[in-house]
Amino acid sequence: MSIKELLRKDLMIMELKAISKDVALDEMIAKLAAHAIIHDSALLKKSIMVREEQGVTALGHGIAMPHSKHIVVDKPAILFARSSQGIPYKAEDGQPVDLFFMVVAPSDAQDVQLEAIADLSKYLAREGFADRLRQASTENDVLALFDCLPNVDEAEEVEKKINHSGDFIVAVTACATGLIHTYMAEEALKKAAAEKGMTIKVETNGASGLKNALTAADISRAKGVIVASDKDTDLERFAGKKLINRPVADGIKYADELIESLYSDEARAPETEESSLKGKLKRTFFGK
Repeated sequence: MSIKELLRKDLMIMELKAISKDVALDEMIAKLAAHAIIHDSALLKKSIMVREEQGVTALGHGIAMPHSKHIVVDKPAILFARSSQGIPYKAEDGQPVDLFFMVVAPSDAQDVQLEAIADLSKYLAREGFADRLRQASTENDVLALFDCLPNVDEAEEVEKKINHSGDFIVAVTACATGLIHTYMAEEALKKAAAEKGMTIKVETNGASGLKNALTAADISRAKGVIVASDKDTDLERFAGKKLINRPVADGIKYADELIESLYSDEARAPETEESSLKGKLKRTFFGK
């Protein structure tokens, strides 16, 4: 199901009354119950809080995406809510949250929830999109923002047709929760590469799984590799290539610098299992 099918006008709260995280979640859950999306508010709240204990769903940049896949959910849906003053949410960047997307799906809905989170994350990762949501006056304005942008698949097709004459590089982005940071880093690296006249292919390992996987041919012809990831990544496949390995946050904040680093002494080829063993033996017997 697309974002436009799951995001409805009657499931929007343009101004949250809550000033705390707990009360804000209650307010959003009450809205879902009032529109027959769920049939047990208490159990949904418990499910959402369990997810929050596993890892706070505040994504930084004033955005949070609390979510649950549970038997009490009767219909998949996305609720949009906004707070003009911002609500403390223990986000990694320390900023209060003012934009909320509560994503819920029935327990038997297969991958609907993960796909919705992944697609929504890609929209939110686009430059200026969150700010336009903050400025939207009505529910119709919010829906129009999703209508005026090409969908994710269309955007990817357009990107593939761009012909850059510069170097070709590859990248991997992934974050621990698999949410927006994966796609924000992807967008930032694509933008930085385009501004340099370069071509880039970005493999993402996010909420909907591995996408745009790098092939052996991609890696072979790449000038270098950028890994912006908080997950374990198989670096051995990049043996012999210049590589920059950083947290996913650096892919968002310092995309331009990461690309530049590929052309400096900072970039180095990852060790293969064989070369790593040789290095250990050398250090053991020769003290180097």
